[in-house]
Amino acid sequence: MQITRKKFLQLAGAGAASLGLLPSSVKALQEKPSLKKVKADQVADIKRIKSTCGLCASHCALFAFVKDGRLVKLEGNPKDQQGGGKLCGKGNAGISLLYDPDRLKYPLKRTNPQKGIGIDPKWKRISWDEAFDTIAKNLLEVKNQFGAKNIIWLGYHQGKDFLRAIGSPNDLCHHTKCNSSRVVGNKVAFGERYLIPDFPQTKYILAFGWDMPGKAKNVMARPFVEGLAAGAKAVIFEPRLSTTASMATEWIPIRPGTDIAVALAMIHYIIRTELYDKEFVQKNVYGFEKLWPAVKTYTPEWASKISDVPAQTITRIAREFATTKPACLPHYKRGVHVMRREGFYLVHAENILSAITGNIEVRGGMIFPRKPRLVRNSPELEPPEMETFLRIDGAEKFPLLNPYPLSGDGVIQCIAEGILEEKPYPVKAAIVYNQGLFAFSNPTRVAKALSKIPFMVNINIYPDEMATLADIVLPEVTYLERKGISPRTLNALYAQVSVMQPVVKPLYEAKELAEIKTEIAKRMNIEKFMPPQGEEGFNQQFKYLDITYTILKRLGILSIKKRFKPKDLTKLSTPSGKIELYSHTLEKHGYPPLPIFKDEWILQPTEEFPFYFTTDRSPLNIHARTQNIPWIHELVPENFVWVNTVKAKELSIKTGDMVCVESVHGKIQLRAMVTEGIRPDTISVPHGYGHWSKFLTRTANHGANDGELMADIPIQKMVEINDPSANAADADILVKVYKV
Repeated sequence: MQITRKKFLQLAGAGAASLGLLPSSVKALQEKPSLKKVKADQVADIKRIKSTCGLCASHCALFAFVKDGRLVKLEGNPKDQQGGGKLCGKGNAGISLLYDPDRLKYPLKRTNPQKGIGIDPKWKRISWDEAFDTIAKNLLEVKNQFGAKNIIWLGYHQGKDFLRAIGSPNDLCHHTKCNSSRVVGNKVAFGERYLIPDFPQTKYILAFGWDMPGKAKNVMARPFVEGLAAGAKAVIFEPRLSTTASMATEWIPIRPGTDIAVALAMIHYIIRTELYDKEFVQKNVYGFEKLWPAVKTYTPEWASKISDVPAQTITRIAREFATTKPACLPHYKRGVHVMRREGFYLVHAENILSAITGNIEVRGGMIFPRKPRLVRNSPELEPPEMETFLRIDGAEKFPLLNPYPLSGDGVIQCIAEGILEEKPYPVKAAIVYNQGLFAFSNPTRVAKALSKIPFMVNINIYPDEMATLADIVLPEVTYLERKGISPRTLNALYAQVSVMQPVVKPLYEAKELAEIKTEIAKRMNIEKFMPPQGEEGFNQQFKYLDITYTILKRLGILSIKKRFKPKDLTKLSTPSGKIELYSHTLEKHGYPPLPIFKDEWILQPTEEFPFYFTTDRSPLNIHARTQNIPWIHELVPENFVWVNTVKAKELSIKTGDMVCVESVHGKIQLRAMVTEGIRPDTISVPHGYGHWSKFLTRTANHGANDGELMADIPIQKMVEINDPSANAADADILVKVYKV
């Protein structure tokens, strides 16, 4: 399969087309900020404030330039290891987010008792005191009548302290549709959640479905490009020509869902030809002697028949990876490979490849981040014990993902079933923090489930779909109006902490989450069970760093520079103390202790559903949270389904045509982008579009939501799948495509 770069970029550029949309007519959301525009000649007396971007997990440190109280420019802070002095397109668009008139402006109360998709909540503006009193009253009634367990928090782990204070185990997060395979895979092998690739020092990069540069993750994209510029070879296995693959030395369009077969064959070949690092393995690795019997039958020839990758290509790349040192094998969030049933075992196999070639804890390989020593905040009084550890999503059934209450990520694809079936108990109240409805598979069913909850609070920046389902909506500040601290974890050769501080005063009546939680806790008389919030809490965390939040605001970044010294890999937080190829932890909990392959993982296209499905991310968007930001919407107003040139001709589809993509679970309509940069048997739909909230005046009815093609999964089915990471496997579907 071949494609010219010029042709591919021409086709990709077709995504700039836009559809017209009428603005919202809701008076409560029309108010605009009265802010003076800065003229070009007014450049003197601009104040520079140090802070941190909050649009994605990269959290790049930045400088904010403010004139007469108005933010006029953002730049990266060159002292930051993660951002390296750069901001991506999303980060620069933060100004446009701050001043977006669509933002929520003040607390709103629902006056329409009916809930559901497309139902107008008929909001009424209320005061913060009324909002806090209403929330506290309803939560206390639920707690006293049913128990704290009947209250859930949904969104980004920002409610753990509040849940602990009231005694609920239900902290729900989207990570089983994002990062759980990687996190659990790393923990069982290394005893740590994260390893980071040292791209600038590497000589070889091997990746399966990894496309962080394509997602514009600055923390990964910038070092990756630096590594290529320094001469590193990059080999990318992926069914589509992603941005990362387009920059790589070699793109291999692998059959979707077969990455695990190729990885196992590479392990087989490296061991059989004795290309593994014998000294490193003998000293630092547990279970190597059990590995060969497990991979003996996984030959390159076997993998070739499954993956469409020639056996000689598999052996050549395995040989190059094993003999070109140092080498990196990155895996990160939600690649097209890990969101399948093979996802966890692929991560395990990738970690084994890095370990047996001696590329762990060496410059240019995969290294542990050097994190600052921060103290966990403690409340004045220890909260009472929880009534139960049983959760609405069944997360207690996955002990490696959720080892104890409020410690893990939850199983988001199971919450609709839990709420609708009221198992193991009914949900009577929910607090949803900055979590969009489109993070879910089958969002229509999830909306039905959430609409069933008697009382729901939404803390949000935008009046999105989730907000329209709530009884009380609270406007949160943006990250440019908020206080916080951000330890470096994704690029951290030495310990470093960046400050987040307000660069302008909060607009409208928006408040910080810390203040919102504190005020509700006071009214519920549980504030003594809550750890200190805001600056007091930051200072408590800084106990061992000899610094205060006030000092950090002035510094911007605290760096504790030390010369890189490899960690002792015989003293890891694993049962053996070493890198575990054969995992004691997996074995203890009844999971296969070594990577496995199952024939049932490989989907077989049919005449009715002839295409494999993949999903990806726009480099200018984070989940479904940023599409309405004016600058971003202007550049990427909608998503397009990628269709191969040959197949498009057979289906009489041209770029820009409106098409339907349909699975057994649902269907969506969006425009086509015809390209040679994808396998003929595969289509790809960028995630995050298809908003229907009429209060999002730019993005409503633009593009389509890929989640409508996916199924939420019953809890018992997840248990039967026996995946320790509870991976949602939302790309494990076949689809058909046809013109509308």
